[in-house]
Amino acid sequence: MSSFLKYMKYPMIRNICGMKTASPLWGSKGFVFLNPGLTPRAKIAMRLRRISPSPLEFIPRTRDGDDIKKTINPQLYLNSQNNLDIKKKNTYSVKNNQTLTARINTNRGIIMNRKLRLSVIGALLFMGAGGASGRVSDLLPEIILDSNIPAPESVIGHAFGTLHTYQWQMEKYLETLERVSDRIAIIRYGTTWEGRPLHLVIISDPQNLSDIESVKRKNLRLTDPRTCAPEEAEKLARELPALVWLGYNIHGNEASGMEAAIQVIYHLAAGQDTLTRRILKEVICLIDPLQNPDGHERYVQEVRSVVTLKSNPDPGDVEHESSWPGGRGNHYLFDLNRDFFLKTQIESQARTRLYHEWMPHVFADLHEMGSAATYFFAPPRPPYNAFVTPELTRWWDRIAENNARFFDRHGWAFYTRETFDAFYPGYGVSYPSMHGAVGMTYEQASARGVSIRRPDGTVLTLHEAAWHHFTASMATLDAVAQRREEKVMDFYRFYERALRDADRDSIREILVKPGDPDLTGKLIGRLLEEGIEVRRAGSDFRNSSAVSYRNPSAKPETFPKGTLVIPVNQPRYRALSAVMAPQAPLPDPSDREGDDDPRFLFYDITGWSLPLTLGVDAFWTRRPSRVETEPVAGTDKKQGGVTGGKAAQVYLVPNRTLGGSLFLADCFAHGIRVRTATRSLKVNGKTWDRGTWVIRVNRNDETVHEKVDSLARVHGLMAEAVHRGLAEGPDLGSPAIVPVKPVTIALLTGPPVSSTGAGALFFLMEREWKIDKTLISANSLADLDGFNVLILPDGRYRDMPETAVEGVKQFVRQGGTVVAAGGGTAWLQSDALKLLSLRSVDEQTDSENQEQTARRTRVPGVIVQVTLDTLHALTMGCVSPSAALVRSGNVLEAVGNTAVVGRYSRAGSLKLSGYLEPESEAALAGKAWMVETASGRGRVVGFLEDPVFRASYDGLAKLFLNAVLMGPSLGR
Repeated sequence: MSSFLKYMKYPMIRNICGMKTASPLWGSKGFVFLNPGLTPRAKIAMRLRRISPSPLEFIPRTRDGDDIKKTINPQLYLNSQNNLDIKKKNTYSVKNNQTLTARINTNRGIIMNRKLRLSVIGALLFMGAGGASGRVSDLLPEIILDSNIPAPESVIGHAFGTLHTYQWQMEKYLETLERVSDRIAIIRYGTTWEGRPLHLVIISDPQNLSDIESVKRKNLRLTDPRTCAPEEAEKLARELPALVWLGYNIHGNEASGMEAAIQVIYHLAAGQDTLTRRILKEVICLIDPLQNPDGHERYVQEVRSVVTLKSNPDPGDVEHESSWPGGRGNHYLFDLNRDFFLKTQIESQARTRLYHEWMPHVFADLHEMGSAATYFFAPPRPPYNAFVTPELTRWWDRIAENNARFFDRHGWAFYTRETFDAFYPGYGVSYPSMHGAVGMTYEQASARGVSIRRPDGTVLTLHEAAWHHFTASMATLDAVAQRREEKVMDFYRFYERALRDADRDSIREILVKPGDPDLTGKLIGRLLEEGIEVRRAGSDFRNSSAVSYRNPSAKPETFPKGTLVIPVNQPRYRALSAVMAPQAPLPDPSDREGDDDPRFLFYDITGWSLPLTLGVDAFWTRRPSRVETEPVAGTDKKQGGVTGGKAAQVYLVPNRTLGGSLFLADCFAHGIRVRTATRSLKVNGKTWDRGTWVIRVNRNDETVHEKVDSLARVHGLMAEAVHRGLAEGPDLGSPAIVPVKPVTIALLTGPPVSSTGAGALFFLMEREWKIDKTLISANSLADLDGFNVLILPDGRYRDMPETAVEGVKQFVRQGGTVVAAGGGTAWLQSDALKLLSLRSVDEQTDSENQEQTARRTRVPGVIVQVTLDTLHALTMGCVSPSAALVRSGNVLEAVGNTAVVGRYSRAGSLKLSGYLEPESEAALAGKAWMVETASGRGRVVGFLEDPVFRASYDGLAKLFLNAVLMGPSLGR
């Protein structure tokens, strides 16, 4: 029989050729066998639709069940008609009769390109360049796709996994799907710093989509058991679909995420099989396909600039390297998977705002890890935060079982309960969990390009990595769909349990005194965004059970009218505790079983309490306060301006808040000449603190009056117009009132600087503080003319070029100020520079004990108390004691002419929040945290740790800005 006639016995071929259909060869399962050696006549006869196949449509299989063996990786190119074609002949070998099995939907027809050879490509792509093998029928239940729904490669222009996809290509595909499918709704929920859109793809049964606002409204009822009785909750659980959020590519260089998301969206839009239909009926799928577009596009552009026709799996190839800063972070180089509750970044703000509209029941955040690894899915490893409830751990296990079932069928390796924890609340696993969702992190080994050779010699491909994420996504949706009603009810039970547990908590309230309007306003905003109830006291009151956050040994005080009162007993108790409690529950150090005890191997920091990081004057209480309160609906408008009319002599402007520092920066920008009082002043019976800004009318032009009033209003400062130069303390023309020089700032970026350290300062100066700066590279350190302030962020400054070393030395000798953090400070004390005199405690320890010393001072991100020298010029307007983060555990003492501006408090008072072993506390107590010295005509200021870590330590911002804005002006 000729090739053409052989294929006439298959029903679909007979349909295409106008012949009477016959029963399928293998019963009624809908399989058809396609021989790749078709004659031209047979190809012409098969007038198939111009849509590229889904890889799941084509299963490598022979009659006896053996798998196909691929010998090449086909390359696809886009022809002038936007149809995929094969530009060179593909070779392959098939065991036995060289037959390929293609899954079809007998009601709708085979989904493939009109060129029959794409059936071969589909089979080969499913296996992947790395040799992943398996059968779709084993991996997933029967997959049947609607031929009216275009496959991604027909729009994007390259086959799945052969190249990285740009965001614009994905957007084009999503727009195409939305036009042809009634299962999809796409919303643009935000915009990145670089102007790229953030999308949420909502996929479900059309009936669910038609009632979407009602679903959201009813679901929010479940979050408050005070108003939603159990009977109503049970009724809602029977009615409501489960809400499952899948987030991909929050780290821009973990690019298999978006590739997988595209395939998940396609299969949910086109699937006609039982699995897909069950998911769509029982679940509303909320898919965020690209959480970090700016980082992703930066990474993809770099990879695609070196990968054109062929990927090189050699780990040493530039395909697998990223130039600084890499694609992990967003525009400002922030790790968005640490920013969920901090919300410093515009992407996080938009995403969490949308999150609270939906309040999903399950949230999976899909990542990549090292290439030699396998696949990780929840449950995470201990320690767990207190928001992890029995309902959550039960669902971790259930979803893990289903994920494992899917992976086992395909023979893919995976692991659980190791490496990744759920302790820090800023993760994609933790943030949803503290709001009642089943939060999960999924981690796939990364190809770090299109393909990479692993240490065992096997090759991992982008295609294979993305299919693993696709499979985990579908398995997760399936697990929830199977027990939809139970999952929805457990969401309600989370909030029921929260109220019961809150009633037993030893902390009854959190009180925040009125103070810096910028800091208290930021706290109020963050709490309200989390749905946390905040109230305000209507009168003064006392609470003798109150304990200060930043100075626990202080005696309780009277609390003024306007104090924030945050009751612990409320439905969002777990979220409140997670971000506001002075201490998250931690394992007891005395229970530690060796250095490798996993309970003590924290994946991230262990202290983050918002009252401490924001620097507000906060207290927790053991008893409720007896005071009338009213709900707080939003942040208050800052009060400021000039009193006393138009000054004849000077304007006095307070400098006790962050706004005071930002006022100075704005004065520089507006050409206002400013002085500062190095001693306290007493004018018209009122005392003005050291650091007060003094603006002389006769040293400025006529616009000064309007400018001072305007800037005082912006920054919430009550300035006073003074008409006489005589005062009760130093007169207003005293030498104790010194000029403040305008600053021109250089901020070092690029290697060897930490990208997150530089990014935090870049963001703060540009967006929060609005201070002009110039970003420079290490090469520019050789010539710093035109600047009087140099900022060295945290980083690893080894092997700096000699020109940079000499340039910094000369800069300081000629009067420049260097402000350094972390590794930047270490460089200043190095033998190369010797601009700071610091001695490590290791130098006092014999070599035999140095390893033990280093081990005992390892600190996993703990908030400690820092005592400031309140007489030092750089602490003007600052609060002591303050709270600071310690991560490095560097234990240093100042020697010689290096002054200690801030030091770690004594043992017993040092730890405020987080995990700190007794040996570490003893080693750190009393040692230097912030130092300063004069050198030549200049000044050097060093912070031993990063005071602007993740742009979250607003409480230290004023101290840092004092160093930057006033450093060049303050003599010794």
